[in-house]
Amino acid sequence: EHNTLLPANVSVNEVVKYAKLIQNPEGLVRKSLLIEHFASNGFLPASVNQALQLAEESGILSVSGMWVTIR
Repeated sequence: EHNTLLPANVSVNEVVKYAKLIQNPEGLVRKSLLIEHFASNGFLPASVNQALQLAEESGILSVSGMWVTIR
């Protein structure tokens, strides 16, 4: 039962909700801030990147380099 110590994947909704809270007036959020926030809450950075990718595929946001843009 070692995998019970691993965090669950962060949900797309959680990432989008937090991004909306911290976005600047242009709707931009630094990707590193999202990763740092969720990593400090026990989520793996890969989980955050996966949620961002899913949100981008859904058209909720776009990721360009170090920036995430909320649509």
